[in-house]
Amino acid sequence: MRLRSHPRPASLLPVLLGLLLALALVPVLAAPARAATITVTGKVTAVDTSGATVPVPGVFVDVWHHNAGPVDGADDYTAVDGTYQVTLPASGTYEISMECRGVLECAPYAPEPVVVRAISASAIINATLERWGRITGTLKKNGTPISWPNGEIAAHNQERSWDSPQVSADASGRFTIDKVAPGVVEVEGREPWGGEQFLSTVDGQRVTVAPGQTSDISLAVEDWPGLYVRAVDAANSTPLAGLRWNVFSRPVGSTTWDAGLQMGPLRTNTLGRMNHPITDKTLEYTVCFYDDAEESTATVRRPTRCLGNAPSLATAQAWKHTAAQPKLKVDLAVPLPFTTAAVPAITGTAKVGTTLTATPGTWSPSATFSYQWLRAGAPISGATTATYVPVVEDLGKALTVRVTGSRQGYVTTAKTSAATAAVAAGGFTTAPVPTITGTAKVGTTLTAIPGTWSPSAAFAYQWLRAGVAIQGATTQQYQVTAADAGKALAVRVTGTRTGYVPTSRTSATTPAAADGAFTDVPVPTITGTTAVGATLTADAGVWTPAATTTTYQWLRSGVEIPGATGPTYRLTPADAGRQITVRVRGERSGYAPDAATSAPTAAISQATFTTTSQPKIKGRATVGAKLRAVLGVWSPQPATTTYQWYRNGKAIKGATKAKYKTKAADRRKRITVVVTRSLAGYATVTVRSAATKRIS
Repeated sequence: MRLRSHPRPASLLPVLLGLLLALALVPVLAAPARAATITVTGKVTAVDTSGATVPVPGVFVDVWHHNAGPVDGADDYTAVDGTYQVTLPASGTYEISMECRGVLECAPYAPEPVVVRAISASAIINATLERWGRITGTLKKNGTPISWPNGEIAAHNQERSWDSPQVSADASGRFTIDKVAPGVVEVEGREPWGGEQFLSTVDGQRVTVAPGQTSDISLAVEDWPGLYVRAVDAANSTPLAGLRWNVFSRPVGSTTWDAGLQMGPLRTNTLGRMNHPITDKTLEYTVCFYDDAEESTATVRRPTRCLGNAPSLATAQAWKHTAAQPKLKVDLAVPLPFTTAAVPAITGTAKVGTTLTATPGTWSPSATFSYQWLRAGAPISGATTATYVPVVEDLGKALTVRVTGSRQGYVTTAKTSAATAAVAAGGFTTAPVPTITGTAKVGTTLTAIPGTWSPSAAFAYQWLRAGVAIQGATTQQYQVTAADAGKALAVRVTGTRTGYVPTSRTSATTPAAADGAFTDVPVPTITGTTAVGATLTADAGVWTPAATTTTYQWLRSGVEIPGATGPTYRLTPADAGRQITVRVRGERSGYAPDAATSAPTAAISQATFTTTSQPKIKGRATVGAKLRAVLGVWSPQPATTTYQWYRNGKAIKGATKAKYKTKAADRRKRITVVVTRSLAGYATVTVRSAATKRIS
């Protein structure tokens, strides 16, 4: 039908009646003065099926201002002889169309192309109508016939401003279009509202149709480019009718959507559906549903939902036409809001280490809850249960909890509690009294055992002597000193942990610290020559701990030698043949005295004279002369000396003095003297003199 058409009678009879009525009124009305008009006449003919040219009555001739509105009164129907006449108000450019409008005689003929002409004087414009053409065809998708029972197919002649009636294809994809205006026509098909195949014809499929002839074509169809979205109840997928919808577009890469379709109202149908074809495939699109219809009687309105289950256009998912996805067919679940969603409360004391509990309150309908605790408004990693134990990072900060309620078919809703007071330092839940291991004895090591604290803590130590802090004694172990002797010891343990109040515990006291014992009392050793007159030296060894006082006592055959109390001892003659030992006694403040005795020496040997001399005989070697033994130099000086004179090597009886008077018996004999000298502690030495000359 014409793009610009006017109501007109279905036959000539109403027109003629109208003309007669107008003529009857002419005498009654006074005719005003009129400007000069232009008359256009003409005749409309056609070639019938026999090939003869015949007039065509009943053709509606209509005149419009070029690119403007209709010319008032400038229209006519052709008479039986095919003639017509119209009056134009003035010179100008006009559009003249000729079209059969329901009159049987002209029904076999297609409308003429619109004639555009500049008219300044009366003119004759004739026309010859052409018979309708016909198109038959087969629908094909990707070259294969396809059934499209819901498709609406029509042929459009742009030149004649004519669209054929819409037809459908049969199960094999065949279709027939009658009343096709001859010439170049574009065959198009679309799917009506509620269709499920989402097909459309490929753009630009044109065919030249000859008057009165049939053209058979293959009509290519493709997936319908556009959005086909169904709004359903998020709870049970029931279609939601009557929701307002709109489609928005934007250039790819942009973050700003346009204002949407400026038409409406746009509502989902009874099946909850909307569809919208797209023409610009370079853009990306989204669709939103709105439960804001004024005529809705719902007491609870559903929230906005856009593609991607987004709650607003700003966060909507974008879709773009691609070869792989030329259409978008999805269900968009639209939930209901909770009718009651309470603000959660926090119970418990905001204190490090103390459990807080989130109470979600009453929700209607009931919901499944998830939790997120927040520190100063920021989510705490991993804190996603109904309870939370504040940690050191929370110290001094307020806590809140965000409770999110969810239920199938309802808007997932989050509510945040009021903030707690700033989190305070916590207290240790377990802080036992420390214990001390070890014996309270000077020189031993005591160890503080802090026990098991909860939560775990870092420990500092302070040892106490009779309740007073011992300077510098601040480690877990303490070695008892002499100053502790006789006093009770204790230890104070202080547990600290960031975010917790420091806590101190003091142990029970030990018994009074006893004197210590030397842990290493070496056996002393003796060095020196074990002979009378030699000096022996005692080595006390290394005592542990070091003795501050060391005393000595030398012993002869196990009996203390009076006065021998130094680290050295000079052997005396009394020691000869005896074994010598030394006893070393060590003392140290806070320690019990101890002593050790050396191993005995070998038996002390006698000393030897350092200097001895061979005696000499002084006097004349004659009978009756006195001979005298001269001893010479000895060292040390012997205490006793004995003599024995010899005559030719035989002892002379009674000759035991230092002097000897020769006798007649000595004549022609040689005299010698043997001197024996001794000193206590020294080996006795016997020395023989040289022989005299023969006594004369």
